Parts: sequence; structure tokens; C-alpha cells
Amino acid sequence: MKKIANVLLALTLAVLFYGTAQAGEPRRVQARQQQKIENGSASGRLTVRESRALQREQSAISARRHHAWADGRMTTRERSQIRHMQHHAGRHITCLRRNDRMRWGWNHR
Repeated sequence: MKKIANVLLALTLAVLFYGTAQAGEPRRVQARQQQKIENGSASGRLTVRESRALQREQSAISARRHHAWADGRMTTRERSQIRHMQHHAGRHITCLRRNDRMRWGWNHR
């Protein structure tokens, strides 16, 4: 009986730890994406219009994340939607940084 209780306790702790670790992931992804946008703007690889569009996209993701946490917890579906939005935004950032458009006045490579 004691062995079963220990196993159940270990499983419960593992599930709680995993859920807590997953909760911080969207923030880390968004921070990395924000850094990529800032680096692209600073280096001239993103135009002002592209940078603004990416910032709006990040704001939409942030608003969705805040809305998901409004009731105190984020469901699996909400987390999946946010991950999808972040994946799409990440691909958008990569495409715009590599499209060979430079801010006016910056030399190519």
C-alpha cells in the first residue's frame, strides 16, 4: 500500500512539474522572437513597415496569452492555439529577415 502511495505521489509531482514547465514556454518563445525582431531592425534587415507588422503580430499573441490566462489557467486548446500563432510568427520573422529588403540608406551585405 505504501509503495502504491509513493508511486501516485511521484506521478502527481511529475504531472505538476511538467505543467509548470510548459506554462513558461510561450513567454520564452515570444522573448526570443522579440529579440530577433529587434536585431533585424538594428541591423537594417527589416524595414520599418516589416518591423511594425511583426510587432503587431507579437502584440496579438501577447493579448491571446493574457486572454487565455484570464480565468487563472490555460487549457490545452488555448496553449495549442498560442503555439500555432507563435510558430506562424516565427516563420514570418524568418521570411522577412531574409527577403533581401533593407532599410533605406543601408548597404547590402
